[in-house]
Amino acid sequence: MRFYHVCICLLSAGPAQAQEQFGDRLRLIADSEARLDTDFALHHKQLSLLRPGLTVGIRGRNDKLRLLPPRFAVITRLRHWQQKLSDTDQSTSTELDAMELYGEWRSNVTTLTLGVQEIVWGETIGVPIIDLVNPRDLREPIFSDPADGRLPAPMARMDLQPVAALTVQIIGIPTPSQPRVPERVDGIIMDRPEPLYGSKNAEFGSRLGWLFESGLDLKLYTLRHHNRAAVYEPYMDHNMPRLRLIQNLIQTTGLGFSYAMQSIVWRGDLARHTEQPAYAASLQQVVKGTVIRAAVGVDWSGSNETLAAFQLSQDRYAPAFGSAVTQRRLTWATCKLSRAFFGRSIKLETLILRGMDHSDQWLQPKLIYSASGGFSAELRADLIDKAQNVGYFAPYRDADRIRLSLRYRL
Repeated sequence: MRFYHVCICLLSAGPAQAQEQFGDRLRLIADSEARLDTDFALHHKQLSLLRPGLTVGIRGRNDKLRLLPPRFAVITRLRHWQQKLSDTDQSTSTELDAMELYGEWRSNVTTLTLGVQEIVWGETIGVPIIDLVNPRDLREPIFSDPADGRLPAPMARMDLQPVAALTVQIIGIPTPSQPRVPERVDGIIMDRPEPLYGSKNAEFGSRLGWLFESGLDLKLYTLRHHNRAAVYEPYMDHNMPRLRLIQNLIQTTGLGFSYAMQSIVWRGDLARHTEQPAYAASLQQVVKGTVIRAAVGVDWSGSNETLAAFQLSQDRYAPAFGSAVTQRRLTWATCKLSRAFFGRSIKLETLILRGMDHSDQWLQPKLIYSASGGFSAELRADLIDKAQNVGYFAPYRDADRIRLSLRYRL
């Protein structure tokens, strides 16, 4: 079966900021963006999503006022979702989110950040291997950009740099935020995720990094977190089938590296996830076990924003999964090419993902046009081939769409 997905996006070319300074005590930078997303499902030949939104934010630096932290950010986003789930079902919701709401205190070697924030871990692209700190918006689990898929979470973060080469980051999330799930999957009603209260549900982790004189940047990670993958468990309620998200705790340990050699950069991530849920081959059963995920890639960059990247990634399932998982190893090859033209006003980009031992295949050509005055346009196509229920794309059906996204920085 073949899926076709085309995206047309109008994006902002760059931020338009208003800066205010109140004497020598307080400096503020205000920023706002209006955005409209629309999806057209090619398989169903109908408009499947209408999502207007407005983001307003203020970043500040305070030198003398005691009531405010030295550095702070307040960024909120208002979005309205109108999503067509099937020929007869439609979902409508309005969301007001705090994208950033934190205060920051700095000393010579320590930075303490408290509040709602977003943390990005890992070096590689594709399926997140170590980038698991923030919960996920699973309503678009495959096609969302990583930044759109992460949900900000209230947490405490401490960054330390005792020497120039050493960085340490410690995070704690006492009450994890809930992920967001679709209302229906293949016509089956989805339960809302249960709240994660109590110390037993707390999430915490650390990252230790060392930059060698040779240019090798090595990082070690450990993270206790809930499941971030779109794995749903079926059950019966009054003779009606329903689905619920698997939210068990997972212990992740791993490492990542990057090594720059002038225009060439080597990257890699390796992680071990315990009690990771996954679908059985029939997609009707959920099993848990240890999964080891690894990815290694190389990037070459040149003039005019030219980029050529290649990556190999693999998932290995432990024997604890038993016979329920017929494919104990899944391997992907990913290639990404991009280049800017006409003074960087036009950029062409192509992403190719191919399953080496299963049926996953994803081709994504992209055209980006950047205009003056805060506008740009993106035209994207996604072609996904899912011949068998084996690879990462196996649980998703009829996911083809056309996307039109409009952004304007006010």
